[in-house]
Amino acid sequence: MTTLQRCHWIVRIVVCRPLLAAACCFWSMASSSFAGDANTVSPKRPPLPIEVFSVAGHKAFLVAATNRAAGEAGPWVWYAPIQGNDDKPGGHLTWMFERFLAAGISVAGMNTAQAYPLYGGPEDRALFTALYDELVRKRGFSRKPCLLAQSRGGFQIYNWAAEHPESVGCIVGIYAAYDAKGWLSFTNIPMNHLEGLANAHVPLFNIHGDADDRVPLEKHPAELHRRYRELGGEATLVVVKGKGHAVLPEYFQSQELVDFVIVHARPDKDADSH
Repeated sequence: MTTLQRCHWIVRIVVCRPLLAAACCFWSMASSSFAGDANTVSPKRPPLPIEVFSVAGHKAFLVAATNRAAGEAGPWVWYAPIQGNDDKPGGHLTWMFERFLAAGISVAGMNTAQAYPLYGGPEDRALFTALYDELVRKRGFSRKPCLLAQSRGGFQIYNWAAEHPESVGCIVGIYAAYDAKGWLSFTNIPMNHLEGLANAHVPLFNIHGDADDRVPLEKHPAELHRRYRELGGEATLVVVKGKGHAVLPEYFQSQELVDFVIVHARPDKDADSH
């Protein structure tokens, strides 16, 4: 994260309502790219064919796979969050995205411009539905994308998925947050709304460090997976020993994560039935 970007987040913290200031401060810390760590992934922008376009007045992006067969409802990954002034994914995702593209899987996402306490709220979900309609109904992509959440993106991804379980191929989380009791301004906490996803047989995958003191392993993915399995759902949790909430190769160059997505991001057989 550049100095200018850090200043941007500081300004956002200052203007937050007093009751939400603690939450904003927490998430601004969590968004740090840890650029000073020699083991971190490069924050440079990915050299990928990124299309930026507008959906419902908000910026969205698409990295389209070029090996999509004619008439095929192409598989795609839906990444979140895109935040701040960004309209493209960060460079730490390049390794992962290149492997998705090589497998014929496109990647998309959008910046909903929501403040942290509103992540996954009604406006967020409505904008996500607009992006889904743009890609599926207008551009012919698969009806069941794989959803990929990083950190606070867990609120966005899971709350949308809970309302549309029939439209989800799988859900993947990278040190993703799922429990926000006490500071989010809405009641849709992801782990309280899992029954529909379990009934739809949506498989889950999370990769998380056991030294994450910002989004603790036990309170977030471990608890979510416990509840999901009780509902009969399939869930895979990969624990990265000794790692915390940082942009590291252990998370963003995980072959196990990539393999999981490739297996579950299948194009629709009834592509013509949109």
